[in-house]
Amino acid sequence: TTTATTSPPCTKTPNVAGAIFRFTTANISLTYTCYSYGFTANDSSSTVTFILTGDSGPAQHYWLIDDVAVNDTTNNTNVLTNGNFDQGTFNGWAQFCAT
Repeated sequence: TTTATTSPPCTKTPNVAGAIFRFTTANISLTYTCYSYGFTANDSSSTVTFILTGDSGPAQHYWLIDDVAVNDTTNNTNVLTNGNFDQGTFNGWAQFCAT
């Protein structure tokens, strides 16, 4: 018997109802690119979710994400913890996996 584990342990991918921004394979860049999208949170405890998936099939694809910011417009400060991932960990983030 073979057992595969990930660190941190994964749980099923959350429901994506209410998605406000989505890339498809046809319109992504193959180089480092800055993407921006404006939205207004409903309250002070809103949750922002990024779902990054690879295509299935013989040519597996992967995503790299870095320098994420969610700014409070009253003082232009990033309200995310570890948005640049410079800590080398997922501190401030939750990781979910499809399987």
